[in-house]
Amino acid sequence: MGTVVIATTVGDRQQLITIEDVLYLPGIEGNYLSVPTIVKKGYSVNFDKKVCKFYEKGGAVVASAKLINSTYVLASWTTKSLQLNSVRDLSKLHRRLGHTGWQKVKQIQRASSTPDCETCTVTKLRRGSRAGTLAHASRPGETIHTDVCGKLPKSKGAEYWVTFTDEVSRLPKIYPIQRKNDVSEAFDEYMPYFERLSGQKVITVHSEGGGEYIGMQEKLKKLGITLDTTPPYSAETNGISERVNRSILMLMRVLLYQSGI
Repeated sequence: MGTVVIATTVGDRQQLITIEDVLYLPGIEGNYLSVPTIVKKGYSVNFDKKVCKFYEKGGAVVASAKLINSTYVLASWTTKSLQLNSVRDLSKLHRRLGHTGWQKVKQIQRASSTPDCETCTVTKLRRGSRAGTLAHASRPGETIHTDVCGKLPKSKGAEYWVTFTDEVSRLPKIYPIQRKNDVSEAFDEYMPYFERLSGQKVITVHSEGGGEYIGMQEKLKKLGITLDTTPPYSAETNGISERVNRSILMLMRVLLYQSGI
């Protein structure tokens, strides 16, 4: 619920009207005014065969609507100032959604263009990707991608987090951990969760060759799980986990940057 400014035309006169307590319903196409609500606000409404007129308390006409296809359509116009307000509304929604991609914002607001965002420009720079030739899993659980990210600065709780992402469903699971060596305990919690959720067994764990994963190799072997590690200095071969962690880091950066911390 919010406030909307509309531009109306009465004869040759153009003016802006503020409408309060407006509900946003994404599933409804078009904008509708409630006559009982307008009357409760102290205005009066007069209908005839072709025109509907809205009167303020002093008797002056503040808006009019013509009958078109059995519906009274409000006479309105657009201005540059209203377009600028729309851009500001897009920017506000973009910030509230954690600086999510503009494509999602445009879908929500049905906008055709978007403003620039300094926060996104500063915090979302990344190195270009390279095309890979790795084999792909054919069913859930066949390959679980994992990676550790951190260390978080000045953290009073967990200093790292580890993610586990199924290659087929791309469902990520995030576990905050105190030390990198806690990856093994996090996997002990993740594996039964995933297997109950998907009804499939974990076959392969794909990770970088860090000590926290090499130390799990014997345990994984006893569980019948293969540990597949990437070559040194080639983070792009663990791209699924890198993208998950990058999305988390970007969200953290934009929120910290925007808050001024």
